[in-house]
Amino acid sequence: MAIQMESRSLLVETLSAYRRHGKQFVAPMGVYVLAFAGYLAVMNAVAPDFPTPYETAPATPDAGRVLVLLGAGLVFWLMAAMVTVRLMRIVLFENPPEGQARGLRLGRIEFRFLGYSLLLALGLLAGELLCVLAVVTLGMVFGVDLSPQGIPDPWFSHLIDAAIVGYLLLASWVVSRILFVGPAVAAEAPGGFLATVKVSWRATKGHVWEMSWTGLVPVLAISLFGALPLILSQSIPALVASAILMFVLNLLLYPFLMAWVALAYLQYVVPSAD
Repeated sequence: MAIQMESRSLLVETLSAYRRHGKQFVAPMGVYVLAFAGYLAVMNAVAPDFPTPYETAPATPDAGRVLVLLGAGLVFWLMAAMVTVRLMRIVLFENPPEGQARGLRLGRIEFRFLGYSLLLALGLLAGELLCVLAVVTLGMVFGVDLSPQGIPDPWFSHLIDAAIVGYLLLASWVVSRILFVGPAVAAEAPGGFLATVKVSWRATKGHVWEMSWTGLVPVLAISLFGALPLILSQSIPALVASAILMFVLNLLLYPFLMAWVALAYLQYVVPSAD
């Protein structure tokens, strides 16, 4: 069974779990690095000269190369799903009983996790498209020049900025409410997609800000530290140093985030089932 949390600070629990399981996090993150490096290598080999939307007469991308890129992307996301599930299960099942021990592999749980993640991503994308459609419709109603060469009225530019900020805030809130879908899949909780979303939605009610302070603040602080060389200097060496530092910090940060999500799931969802 999944472990039960004591009533201590979620951040303290996460740091403690990070220290206890640090060695177990190495193998999954190594697989993640290899998968990411392979994906970048494929992109560099297959699509170094793909046309961009800003070219005056973009050429039609070769269908074969597009299929290769899509295949490489699918493989990478499968590897990412495998790694993410493994990281959460390390924390969720500290001492798994007989028959529940599970290493780093692809199986029903990982494919279910990937499928649910894609459904949630499509939902967020649909919300973004609706936001764009609403802004464009409003511009057409008021006769705003929406052509690429046109210069929209200042009020419409401010409306676009407000729509972007509003969507980002709303999307962040929605993501925080469906945060426990992933750990529920990793913990092999019963129920389908909608049932899992409902459980997460109920469990996070009234706890969004609390979880944000314990999870997002450390992430933002670490991200700011990683960008420090670029903030201090705009030179090429500073850009390279910042990129390397951010990469290393992200490798350390991702297991921390997965441990935090898993422990938050144990704190807010598992006790409610007792």
